[in-house]
Amino acid sequence: MTTAHTFELKAISYNSRLSEETSCYSAKLYMDGKHIADVGNRGHGGCDEQHPINRFDLDALNLEIKATYPKTVFHGMEFDQDLESICGDLLSRYLTLRDIRRPMGKAIVFLAKGDAIAEGVRTMKYKVTMTPEMKAQAIANVNARYPGALILNDMTDDEIMALVAAQPVEA
Repeated sequence: MTTAHTFELKAISYNSRLSEETSCYSAKLYMDGKHIADVGNRGHGGCDEQHPINRFDLDALNLEIKATYPKTVFHGMEFDQDLESICGDLLSRYLTLRDIRRPMGKAIVFLAKGDAIAEGVRTMKYKVTMTPEMKAQAIANVNARYPGALILNDMTDDEIMALVAAQPVEA
C-alpha cells in the first residue's frame, strides 16, 4: 500500500457569478510539491476538467487514490475518492478560509460562546490596519463584551478547518 500524497491547489481563480450547478474555478494542482495538472470547472454542471502536465498519468493516480484512500461518506452514502473529489475538498477549504480570513486585517474575527461557525463568524471592525498593540486591545474588548469568545485571528488554517468540520451538517 502506498503512502498518501500531499495535494495542493495554487493559482486558484474562482468565479461565484458563473458557478451554477458546480463551482466555476481554475487552478494548478500540485502533488508532493510537483505541478501535475491544471484543473477547473466551467460551473455549468458536470465533471472537472483535468489537463496533465508533462504527460503525468492521471488515470493511474485515480486508480491509486481509489485503492488507498478511505471512502467519503455523504448523506449516509459511501463514495470512492478520486482526484476530482480531492480537488473539490481543496477548493472548499480555500473558499472557507478565504471568507473567514478576509476581514482579519482590520477586524477581530471570533465566535461568541455558543456560536456555530456555520451561522457565521462575528467581527469587531476597526478603521485602520491594526498594529500589534491595537490587536491586543481589540481582543481584550472582544473578551470583555463576549466572555469565552473564540478568537480566530491567531488560529492556524487547520484549527479553523477543525472548527468547521465539527459543525453539524444540514440534511
